Amino acid sequence: RPELRPVSEAGYVHDVGHFDPAFFQLTQAEAQQMDPQQRMVLEVAFTALASAGISRESAMEQRIGVFVGNCSSDFKQNVDIASPYSATGMSASIMANRISYTLGLTGPSLTVDTACSSSLVALDLAMQSLRQGTCSYAIVAGVNACLREETFEMLRNVGMLSKSKRCRTFDAGADGYV
Repeated sequence: RPELRPVSEAGYVHDVGHFDPAFFQLTQAEAQQMDPQQRMVLEVAFTALASAGISRESAMEQRIGVFVGNCSSDFKQNVDIASPYSATGMSASIMANRISYTLGLTGPSLTVDTACSSSLVALDLAMQSLRQGTCSYAIVAGVNACLREETFEMLRNVGMLSKSKRCRTFDAGADGYV
């Protein structure tokens, strides 16, 4: 087994645990068992609808699909206590469904995991759904939050972290994860 060395720099989301469960009509106990990735995509989806001028009430009247790309979750390794909310809070497959259920959306709802291409595949599936008329609008999201230092160390040791420490998605200068 290779020796793991600490990662000195990374792209961190500060206050990843900060979340207002009451705003989404969730209990504190349920929110504590939710993978932060679920919290992030829920907040971003709500903000996207609000920015588009679509209220919760009008969203329920339209067939809005939710397509989420996600390829990993190490949150469950950080949680010691199982609760009635563990199954849904720690399941990547629930991510899109959490958005649909919480915001009252009735279009297709799915989370896809195709490793590095998860978000791109989610976008492709959303486009297909829009073209086929199975939804009128689509929310497409991608999330991959590494929450454990060991994850960063492993990615660095296999040469997958960006040497430039910059995100350059779809750019010829891309050199790894941030």
